[in-house]
Amino acid sequence: MAKKDDKIVMVKVGTLVYDFEIYPRQHYGDKIDNTHVRNLRYVLRSGTEFDDPLLVDKKTNCVVDGFHRGHAMEKERGAQALITVIYKTYKNRAAMLEESGRINNSHGNPMDRQDQVHFALKCEKHGISLAKVAGILSLPEAQLISFLDKRTALSEEGESMAIKNIVGHMAGETFTEKQEEVHKGLGGSSQVFLVNQIISLLKNGMTNTKNARLMERLGDLHSELGRFFRKNKAG
Repeated sequence: MAKKDDKIVMVKVGTLVYDFEIYPRQHYGDKIDNTHVRNLRYVLRSGTEFDDPLLVDKKTNCVVDGFHRGHAMEKERGAQALITVIYKTYKNRAAMLEESGRINNSHGNPMDRQDQVHFALKCEKHGISLAKVAGILSLPEAQLISFLDKRTALSEEGESMAIKNIVGHMAGETFTEKQEEVHKGLGGSSQVFLVNQIISLLKNGMTNTKNARLMERLGDLHSELGRFFRKNKAG
């Protein structure tokens, strides 16, 4: 909600700056959740406008809240399209990151556990205390510490990184460059869940045998399982 000294204006969406150093969610490079952006484009396409203005830093023109809405507007209507923003003045990037985390954790597309861990690690780089981060995320500090212990690993360069539930058993380990790349494309389900899904499909005649690519990959899976069990054979 706008405060007395905040300035509400219409600006060309193409003039806005997206600084991913103050974006609180897990992301890779300058990519955000395309599914959410696509859904917001459908909203615009229906003729409905966004209710909430984007929150933008007055000095830098950086978007503090509204990354998805801004991207959706530009992709759907072009860089010249007008969008409503609230201009606020922030002391520094750390203050922008704090505000972004607080807002994203309380509305819109909810921050999941990986997002929260990623945000905490980013705040640490900006000198924001763990106690303050816990308050922003509405979590007990002890709980946040537990999440960090269970959901962080090290990159090949020694940087702390948030890891997904599917590889939670690798918490505290150092990822190779290849493992980091694979991790980016992994889903959030547990490994047992994924294996159970495949077994259920195979056992109950629900596998699409007409899909050549699928059959090829099942053959690859068969080969990889053979190598895996030979390598990890008991004794």
